[in-house]
Amino acid sequence: MGVYDERRPGGLPPGELDPALWRCGERVRRLEVRWKSGLAGHALNDVGALTRLLNVIVQDSALPSLPDAIGDLAALRSLEVDGNALQGFPTALSKLAGTLEALSAARNSLASPSGIAPIAALGGLVTLNLSNNRLASVGALDLLTKVHLVSLSLSNNQISELPDACWEGPMMLQRFDVAGNRIEELPPGMGVMKEKKLTELLLDENPLRDGKIRNMLQNSAVVSKDVLTYLRKQKGKKGKPNSKAKAKKHEDSEESEADAAPEPPPPPPPPPPASKAKGKKNKGKAKVEVDSDAEAKEVG
Repeated sequence: MGVYDERRPGGLPPGELDPALWRCGERVRRLEVRWKSGLAGHALNDVGALTRLLNVIVQDSALPSLPDAIGDLAALRSLEVDGNALQGFPTALSKLAGTLEALSAARNSLASPSGIAPIAALGGLVTLNLSNNRLASVGALDLLTKVHLVSLSLSNNQISELPDACWEGPMMLQRFDVAGNRIEELPPGMGVMKEKKLTELLLDENPLRDGKIRNMLQNSAVVSKDVLTYLRKQKGKKGKPNSKAKAKKHEDSEESEADAAPEPPPPPPPPPPASKAKGKKNKGKAKVEVDSDAEAKEVG
C-alpha cells in the first residue's frame, strides 16, 4: 500500500508526487493520496505503471482532472476521488467497465452531462456517489444498464427531474439518495422498483409539489414502500382515461362520423294542389286556375 500526503518527501515541485512511486510497479495494490496544497493536473499521469492497483483514493487534493492512464488499471475495483476540482471523467474510464465496482466523486465540480457520460459504460458498478456537485440531470449515467447497482447517492446537486424509463435496470438498488435537489415530481416509472429491495429512499429538501408524497416524508417510517406503491397507482391512472374522458371521446367520435357522412338529397317539392273547376249557370264557359302565377284560360 502507498499512502502519500504533503508531509512526505520534500524537495518536490508544488503539486508533484515522488517519481519513485511509479517504480513500485506490481507491488502496489492500494494507492492513497491526500495533498491539501493541491495536486498538479499531470500528477497522476504515470499511474498506469502500477498495473495491479485494486484501489485508488485521491481525496481533498484539488486535483483538476484524471489522466487517461486511469483506464490502463485493468484490475481496478474502487476509485475514490472525493473533494477535488474535477469537472468530468476521461473517456478512458469506460475501459474499466468489466472491473470497476465502486466510484465516488463527491464534492467536485461535476456539472455537464458530457462530463459524467463515461460512467454510462460502467455496468458493473455496485456503488456510485456523485453527491455535492452541480449536476442538473442524470440521464447521461444510463441507469438502465446499472443492473448491479446497490447504492446511488446524488444528493445536494441541482437535479430538477429524474428519468422515467430507466428503473427496470437498477432493480438491485437498496439505497437511493436524492435529497437536497430541485425535484418537483417523481416519475411514475420509479414504481417498478421493489420496496423489499429499495429500503432507503431519501427525498428531503426537494420542492415536491405532490402533497401526498410530502405527507409521506413527514409521517412514514418506511418512505420507500409508501412512495413506490403510490407511484405504481399513479402510473396506472395515467394509462387509463377516466369516465369523463371516455364520454368526451365518444361524443367527439360521433360528431366526427356525422361530419364525415354525406348530406342526404333535399326532399322533392310537394305536388301541386288538385285543380277545382268553378262554373257559372248563366254562361257556357268555365275558368280553370293552373297556378297562382299563370294567366287564366278559358275553355268551353
